[in-house]
Amino acid sequence: MRTLLYLLIKGVYDSLRFHRVMYWMSTNETIKARIYSAWLLNGVVMGASIMIYNYGIAPNVPSNILLVTDVCFQLFWLLPMYLISSLINTMSLQELAEQMYPNCVHVQGTVGLSALQKWNRIKRAMSEEVNRLCIFAVLAIQAQLLGYVNSWLFTMHYAWIYGSYCFDYLWCYQQLCLEHKFHKLQSQWPYFLGYGLVMTICLRQCANVPYLSYVCFHTLFPCFLILGLDVTEPTKELRYLPILAPSRFVINHFFKLLACCCCQSVKY
Repeated sequence: MRTLLYLLIKGVYDSLRFHRVMYWMSTNETIKARIYSAWLLNGVVMGASIMIYNYGIAPNVPSNILLVTDVCFQLFWLLPMYLISSLINTMSLQELAEQMYPNCVHVQGTVGLSALQKWNRIKRAMSEEVNRLCIFAVLAIQAQLLGYVNSWLFTMHYAWIYGSYCFDYLWCYQQLCLEHKFHKLQSQWPYFLGYGLVMTICLRQCANVPYLSYVCFHTLFPCFLILGLDVTEPTKELRYLPILAPSRFVINHFFKLLACCCCQSVKY
């Protein structure tokens, strides 16, 4: 019980050290620029447009055309902005992580790199993001299913997911194998639960507005990513809790099925 409480409290404490974010912003111009761009793109452009539409425009639109107006706003503004911001956020987070992890093999800067090397960096960043999203998408479905059982389980599971996601960039740079990552996530689960708890509480406040939770996530996540790369990881562990067992089962069978389909297509 002492180890559980220690890991949980340390996770919450590490996620609240926002003075470290201010320190890195004051000492590194690239980090400051990426943080400000995330706040501008997600918080100001997308967030403000959603708030203006929901509380300024939509209430004054006649009810007989409100549905059409909602569809047009989401289809012609929010969806394109979502796709554009997703690409920009991916590259910004990658650059933030590179700046925060100086021993990373990626940290060479873009100056002096050939076009092919720059493209390879982009492809690697995108492939790591796809791998990340596959794992956490299955975990999100798992969290939704837990939500039907108990709302507290839903919140705790999402807190653990967000906490895990913050550290996945660090583990990619440390070149940890998937098994090592899974071991950390399932033997130190109270730490990641505590680390993601603050972000989860913030995101829950805007969950009822379409796209607003996405906006809040990408506005807050760069700060939590910096803190995750700045902390000293805990060494204490608990008994292995198989939280990832359902996700691993689904992902393994999905890729086996995908491999079989590819083999069949090659034969024909």
